[in-house]
Amino acid sequence: MRKPTRLIVGIMLTAALLAAVFPTAVLAQEDNLEFVVSPNMLALNSNGGSVSLHADINYSLVEGTSLTVDGEDFPIAYTFADDRGDLVVKCNIDTLKSVIPEGAAEAVFALTVETASGVLSGTDTIGVASPNGK
Repeated sequence: MRKPTRLIVGIMLTAALLAAVFPTAVLAQEDNLEFVVSPNMLALNSNGGSVSLHADINYSLVEGTSLTVDGEDFPIAYTFADDRGDLVVKCNIDTLKSVIPEGAAEAVFALTVETASGVLSGTDTIGVASPNGK
């Protein structure tokens, strides 16, 4: 190989390596996990079911999860990958209703996800409708 060709190949390999490593480095430095709680309105007089948290992180990267609701540890029923491969966290809705204080207008969910690259966390808030409609 001629010297200019080796230089170009070397630069291209270095660029490819940086491109492969850079997203992981950003993930390790980010402390922002975007997720959405569904349903976005909790009716305290509803019958059974579950609450889902849909997170914007590939399920294969997840090594551990933890959840708080209004600052208190909350049990996760199970986790799985959605059709896009992203993390879904399921919780029992009756358990959730039992920890919401009477008269609360909202509930704040804080999800923490551990990966090999670091810990990510985020929050989402849903509304709460009490049995008397307030």
